[in-house]
Amino acid sequence: MVSGNGVRVIAGRISPNGTIITNPTGGIRSSSKKSKGLYLVHFKQHFQSPPTAVITVYQPGGTDFSIMGDSTQINALVVSIDCDQMLVKTGDVEGTASDQEFAFIALEQLAV
Repeated sequence: MVSGNGVRVIAGRISPNGTIITNPTGGIRSSSKKSKGLYLVHFKQHFQSPPTAVITVYQPGGTDFSIMGDSTQINALVVSIDCDQMLVKTGDVEGTASDQEFAFIALEQLAV
């Protein structure tokens, strides 16, 4: 999806088993779990240069704002990213690879 200010955005949520939960911008071609806590997300359209990506473990509480969530040590990180794909690793409170649901946004400023 390209915004009015020349920024291309891809966003989505990936399940702990590697399947796509949401693809609101339509920019995810595929996603797969490579091993415990390691996921490969393929972008549908090639970025001009490697995008900037923001990623986090996603623990939905629905509309119940009394839920305090799990440990903030449960996390996700971008291991590598290029114009076509990104490799994501998720972990538990011990820092060990662990299957987690995660959400991400990848952005690119388009040449004018």
